[in-house]
Amino acid sequence: MSGAAGDSPSALRARLTVDWANTITRTAYVPMARATIEHQLRGLVDRMVDELTVPAYSPRAGGPVGQWLVAARLTGPDGLQRSMDLLGRRLLALPELGQVPDRADRVVLLLGALATGYAQALRHEVFQQQERVKEALLLAKENAERDLHDSQARFQQVFSSSAVGVVISDLAGSFVEANPALVEMLGYEAEDYVRHGPNALFDPSDAAALRARCRRMLDDGEDRVREQRQLTRRDSDTMWAYVALSVLRDAEGLPSYFVAVLEDITDLRMLQEYLRRQALQDMTTGLPNRHSFLSKLEEVLGRLTASAGVTLCYLDLDGVRVINDGLGCDAGDELLKTVAGRLSDVVADERATVARLGGDEFAILLEHASGTADVSALAESIYAELAEPIYLRGEGVAVPASMGFARATGRGVEPLELLRQAHSALRTAELGGKRQWGIYDGDRDSGDRADLVLAAGMPGAWENGELGLDFQPVFALADRRLAAIAVLLRWDRPGEGVLPHERSAGFAERIGLSVPLGRWLLHGACEQLAAWRDRFGDRVPPLSVGLSPQQSGDPDLVATVGTTLGSVGLPADWVQLELATGALVADRAEARENLEVLADKGIRIALHGFGGGLDELALLESGRVRLVRLAARPLTRLDTTDSATARAVAAVVALAHSTGTLVTVDGVESASQADWYRSVGVDYARGRYLAPPVGSAGLTELLVAELAP
Repeated sequence: MSGAAGDSPSALRARLTVDWANTITRTAYVPMARATIEHQLRGLVDRMVDELTVPAYSPRAGGPVGQWLVAARLTGPDGLQRSMDLLGRRLLALPELGQVPDRADRVVLLLGALATGYAQALRHEVFQQQERVKEALLLAKENAERDLHDSQARFQQVFSSSAVGVVISDLAGSFVEANPALVEMLGYEAEDYVRHGPNALFDPSDAAALRARCRRMLDDGEDRVREQRQLTRRDSDTMWAYVALSVLRDAEGLPSYFVAVLEDITDLRMLQEYLRRQALQDMTTGLPNRHSFLSKLEEVLGRLTASAGVTLCYLDLDGVRVINDGLGCDAGDELLKTVAGRLSDVVADERATVARLGGDEFAILLEHASGTADVSALAESIYAELAEPIYLRGEGVAVPASMGFARATGRGVEPLELLRQAHSALRTAELGGKRQWGIYDGDRDSGDRADLVLAAGMPGAWENGELGLDFQPVFALADRRLAAIAVLLRWDRPGEGVLPHERSAGFAERIGLSVPLGRWLLHGACEQLAAWRDRFGDRVPPLSVGLSPQQSGDPDLVATVGTTLGSVGLPADWVQLELATGALVADRAEARENLEVLADKGIRIALHGFGGGLDELALLESGRVRLVRLAARPLTRLDTTDSATARAVAAVVALAHSTGTLVTVDGVESASQADWYRSVGVDYARGRYLAPPVGSAGLTELLVAELAP
């Protein structure tokens, strides 16, 4: 672009500077601001024009211009050519050179000097770059050699001091070097590995497998594998090791060596084997444990055919606790071992599995064959075998057993269900006492399971407010006077109606809920009694609360009663507690102490479940018991008033009266029953004939009627 007519020399130089900057920046990237580039180029343009106009011309400015272009990294592929083309045309066109006669020669010389300076600077730059590359290569070589030396030193240190065994072999399988840890691990000397090869380390079959593995690694291009291998020590003992096998490759990536790293896991292997046995085997008897037995049961049931069957015996030893407490737990363990052996001997000729399920419980799974004994014969064989005394600590002991049997034929029976059926038969048999056996009864089990479901759901029912209190009047039979108020537990179960007190209390006792539930019942009943006393005064009869066997022997019973009475403000003699006769006869020290302490504190003491036995009558001689409630079972068999049971009941009443103790009964359902009880001297009674159980509102109405002036 040439200047317009009338442009000043300064403007033309500025325009040349801008055009030159545009030209050279298109050929190369320069990390410099555009204003800076134009400022530098303007100085060069001024210098070149000034030199071209001096009288004695010498092209000194061209060299520095070329050098600057190189220093500024304006060295694109055609940057020099474009600069010379632009400067050659535009410098000649500047008005300032119009009066210079040899201006063309001067411009040519200037551009030549520029090219020379450019070439010299570029050559110097290339030379410096070559020097830097050479120095970098030398430094890299030195670093590589130093790193290689350090790496070799580190490897040798790790190889020598490592706690795991390391052995290096060539591709043919011959050992090249072994570290001290491997020498110590297997007992061979270092030269033995080189002399004997893998056969010094591995079992022959394992050595062959290892060589095959190495060949597969090379064929498949694998670089490392990790396996467990058995090794042979120099003393012929065996050990187990994790073997990490790796392929070492050369600079070209070709396999050159194998490296095997061996970690001794013999102790870990022994621990795993111990845990495996412990998981599947009872450690005391050596028999399969519950987990293992269930797996076996599942296997056998899974392959049953329509015509095949099995018998499962669930056996519970009686009296093992006595032996543990008397002779020691080690004697108890010896007993279990002996029993395990004897049970195995009983079924030695059968396709059978004997297992210990835990504690003093065993199981026998008998697979039916043509000569398989029936249940009765099997039970008698077991009893006969266990009847032989077992001598422990010089004492000949024998343990009876109770057994439950369940059978299965064909497929479709689940292992846990068959085990449950046998256990159900065992628990049913145990209701008849020690040394009993029974066969699973599906009909009875259905009823029992329904009760168990109810019992299991009782805590949730309590939390959800399904449990409440009922009250039943107790009348004096002589004049039908209201003598006491019995408190009863009511369970209003959705879908099933109201469960009676006896059944609900039995569920609570069965699952260990009777103590906390009894405390709740006592507190609620005392609060209600206090409310009635506030309304009706001393005319309200005392409250009678029946305690379960567990609650009767509760060590905290005295404190519970005292706290409850104190919290509601009731005197002690306003409450009558009925303790369970069975808990006292069983010689439970806590129950007897509760009776004595509560009586001494002024609480009215009664006994329920009283049957008139000698031990029970002895409880009355202390004078602390005011009243007994006869056991319900004998009373339900009172078919006629002149039966033996009726005469026995009359005798019990007379004996109780002889000690100054009053007698009460419950369950009176008719006028004839009430009359008969009164005729034999029974003092008090309750029952639906006299008045049914009612809630607090219903009992309040009765009190209004009974206590009206």
